[in-house]
Amino acid sequence: MYTAAAVPNAGDKQREFGQLARVLARLIATMDSDPVGPSIEAGRAWGLELSSDSSEAQSPEDAVDALTQILDQIGFAPEVSHDGQGLVVLQRHCPFLEVAQSHQDVVCSVHLGLMRGLLEGLDAPVAVDRLTPFATPNGCRASLSPLTKPSEVAQ
Repeated sequence: MYTAAAVPNAGDKQREFGQLARVLARLIATMDSDPVGPSIEAGRAWGLELSSDSSEAQSPEDAVDALTQILDQIGFAPEVSHDGQGLVVLQRHCPFLEVAQSHQDVVCSVHLGLMRGLLEGLDAPVAVDRLTPFATPNGCRASLSPLTKPSEVAQ
């Protein structure tokens, strides 16, 4: 009555997605004269999707904790600090490093969008202002700042 459908190469071997990531990054880089915008938007959509199972962040600390927890699950090994100007999230490991080295504009923009989407999905009171790729020998640096509420601007 039922027949099992075979799955090609369904053994215990781990899949390698690096080549696919390089192909897609190259495609995005060549499809648009400025691939940064579409890459940020792709990352933002990913972040919104990942944050859909999380609860709203009530404080900047809650938001940064949730952000770093999700980034850690993905493999970024984030580390939070203060630099005198605001919060900084140092990405000590890039799970996409090999692709980022050849397509930094695409991969790092996806990463920026990812963080922005995560915080947006958490309705966080903080935002990522910028991501500086390879800012230090220890990794990439994301600068965060508090969001200004519309009621605070009107006063």
